[in-house]
Amino acid sequence: MGYGICGCNKNSLEYILKSKGQGNAACIAVGGALEALEAHPAHFTLNLAHKKGFIKSAIRTGASIVPVFSFGENEVYTQVSNPVGSRVRRLQTFLTTYLGFSPPLFHGRGVFNYTFGFLPYRRPITTVVGEPLEVKQNPDPSNEEINELHIMKRSMNFTSDMSRHYKTSLKQTRKNLVFQNFII
Repeated sequence: MGYGICGCNKNSLEYILKSKGQGNAACIAVGGALEALEAHPAHFTLNLAHKKGFIKSAIRTGASIVPVFSFGENEVYTQVSNPVGSRVRRLQTFLTTYLGFSPPLFHGRGVFNYTFGFLPYRRPITTVVGEPLEVKQNPDPSNEEINELHIMKRSMNFTSDMSRHYKTSLKQTRKNLVFQNFII
């Protein structure tokens, strides 16, 4: 695909990571389409409990896993209230199943006003990059290997430590960042 974008599936991921030469990297938003529906200002949900496919691909190729988190992403747009079980959420979940991506209902600011439009609000986004998690290559990883790496204590500590450190230094214009349902 153009601009180096490809599908997020096992074959595409492993093709990129096995390509000859140095500097090949794959960036994955692990949460996926349904997690995007949880994106509301001053609220962040990170669910990694059942996301193991990228771990398995990393072990197969020996690629390092680099934890990255961007503070402030949920502040640039306001999503319509869609609590779990509501009509809006049921419709979004239904459409996500058939479209393959989540259709959030959101708004930002306008060109000449600041109350409604589709441009993002002017909010800072700070991206923090953790230390790489070195992965030992194994073309046929066992479930124990996958689960051991999936625990990713360093990644969990990275996110928890960074959230404590950056919550105060980011001086967000809205409420503080809240980690809800942080499942590893």
